[in-house]
Amino acid sequence: MNPILRGCENLNRVRAFFENHLCATQSECARTLGLSPMAVNRHVRTIRNEWRQESSAQALQPSCAQPEGTN
Repeated sequence: MNPILRGCENLNRVRAFFENHLCATQSECARTLGLSPMAVNRHVRTIRNEWRQESSAQALQPSCAQPEGTN
């Protein structure tokens, strides 16, 4: 399998694991998925960066837009 595709697949597996096991540790994730702790850590960092980008994008959007002509 292509290493890039394998990495994407593993990222999705790690994401799904933590969506279903909110209080699990990275070590538990690695053991369950058969990945190295270093690989899980790398994927967790990627997921956290995605969340930060989403949070930043949401912070830039107005919380409630005023309809036109209501100034």
